[in-house]
This record gives sequence, structure tokens and C-alpha cells, in this order.
Amino acid sequence: MSTNHDIEHEDLALVDPKLLPPQIRIFIQTVGLPDTIIFLKEKGGTVFRFPFEAKGTKLERIVGRDSAYKLCQVFGGKTIDLPKADKILMQIRNIAINNERSHPDLDKRLSLSQAALKFNLTTRQIKNISHNNNENTTGDLFD
Repeated sequence: MSTNHDIEHEDLALVDPKLLPPQIRIFIQTVGLPDTIIFLKEKGGTVFRFPFEAKGTKLERIVGRDSAYKLCQVFGGKTIDLPKADKILMQIRNIAINNERSHPDLDKRLSLSQAALKFNLTTRQIKNISHNNNENTTGDLFD
């Protein structure tokens, strides 16, 4: 994952839709993961009324003509409480943390403290996310 927390194409391939809420899975099946993220980053956490027609709508401006058309076909006329994109973004972040904490090159592997600073989390959160939960808890004391 890039350090400025933009989503890279390879990050999207790591997302497991089975671990996401059902409503997000439906959006992914309808328009794909990239447009689902774009839409939920823009409108997630709000109530959204899907238009019957996509042309010239805010929905079309957000996700483009093809995806807006598909969403209108599935949800047209419905008002839905949209989930936030957090579950997707958290999964991508957690994969990135695990990759950086278990990097095969020891010189590039991040300590708990380094990962906490890089991802703006606490060392406890990094430890909970990391696959390496069995490391010495005092190893990062002076990192």
C-alpha cells in the first residue's frame, strides 16, 4: 500500500469480498470494487435515493455512466442507508500492515513502533492486526 494511503491496483486484488458486509458485496458484484470504493467514499454513511435513470445525475458524476447505469438497474427508485467504505479500506490497510511486518528482507521489516507511526495507529492495534502476535513485547521499547 502506498505511504500516502492511496489505493493501489494491487491492493484491490488482495480484498476478500467474503469478509465484507453483504450490502457492500452487492455493490461490488454490481459495479466492481474500484467504483464501489469511489461511491462509498463519496456517499457512504448517508441515506441515498437511487435515481431510476443515471443520465445527468450526481450518481453518474460520482461513478461514471456505466456504473451509474448498473446501479440504477439494481437499485433504481430505492432509498438505502449506505455503508461507509471503512470495511474495505480497513482490510486493505491490515493487509499492508501484515506485509510490512512480515517482509522477507529483515532490513525492510517494520517494528511495532515503526508500523504504528506509518499507519497512524497504536502499537497495540498493530500487534492485534499483525500475524506475528508472539513477539517479545519489550523488543520495541526503545525503537
